[in-house]
Amino acid sequence: MKKFKKIVLLSISSILMISCSKDAADAANSSGFSATDIHGLWKHSASGSSYSISGVSSKGGGTGKVAAVGTAFPAGALNGPALTEVTLVRGGYWEAESHTYYPSTGWTTSSKTIGLAMASDKRSFKIGTAVYTK
Repeated sequence: MKKFKKIVLLSISSILMISCSKDAADAANSSGFSATDIHGLWKHSASGSSYSISGVSSKGGGTGKVAAVGTAFPAGALNGPALTEVTLVRGGYWEAESHTYYPSTGWTTSSKTIGLAMASDKRSFKIGTAVYTK
């Protein structure tokens, strides 16, 4: 039974990874996007949190500040730089450096690169499986 659970878990994980990769590939291979399409207030409905993304251009990266903490961030994270170096890679696909907030020490200087895959209507994007809407 234990072996069966591991196989099921691995299968589900593989399917999720493929679907996330498909969103990124579809966005990157789409056309009609500009670097500034990512600008604006983007809300994650499930948590009530949101990012305000600005400063993205064809010459450099922008930032994504926490505009509402919801249940995703502690109150001290409000207006903090959760995303830096937001950059259009290709088509409707951006990458950004994601930072973590700790109530005791603040925002980390270390980061990890994440992908933002925008829908063709430019009204939403995904970070992994999380959907953010304008």
